[in-house]
Amino acid sequence: MTALVPLELNPELDLADIARRLRHDGHVRVGRLLTRGAPELFQYLQDNDDWIQLINHETGAHEIPWDEWRAPGGQCREELEPGMFDRARDGFQYSYAALRIPGSGEQAEDPVLAALADLMRRQPMQAFLENVTGLVAPTFTDGQVTAYGHGDFLTGHDDDLLDSGRKVAFV
Repeated sequence: MTALVPLELNPELDLADIARRLRHDGHVRVGRLLTRGAPELFQYLQDNDDWIQLINHETGAHEIPWDEWRAPGGQCREELEPGMFDRARDGFQYSYAALRIPGSGEQAEDPVLAALADLMRRQPMQAFLENVTGLVAPTFTDGQVTAYGHGDFLTGHDDDLLDSGRKVAFV
């Protein structure tokens, strides 16, 4: 993305219908969330070289530079993959690529990820989340852009993190 195109939330979303579907199904897919910036954001993410591979491991979360994870015959992958797939059969497990969106009080060197964080904190998104979830004054706490390639996965889970204060999660 050579010039940062402002990311704008679609003002024509049917919030009542989205909220109804969320209450009925426990989840909802919102199409056309953005009216500006989506194609440029997609291209930027496609071209980005700063991805990390996030892997849940028995010793904690691992953040591995993507080029290291994808290296043919890489030692890191050979050490982590067997146990990762074993743990996925019986419990919570993940392996996928990510770019972290800066949380409150954090500075991002990447202007696009900073723009995503800004979008999440601006009034239109806050109003959207409040209307859809019914939460009063929801706050954005943390986020990431994720990408799933060959062999990547995320097992079923509830996002109920101890002491996180998280009320809702979205992708």
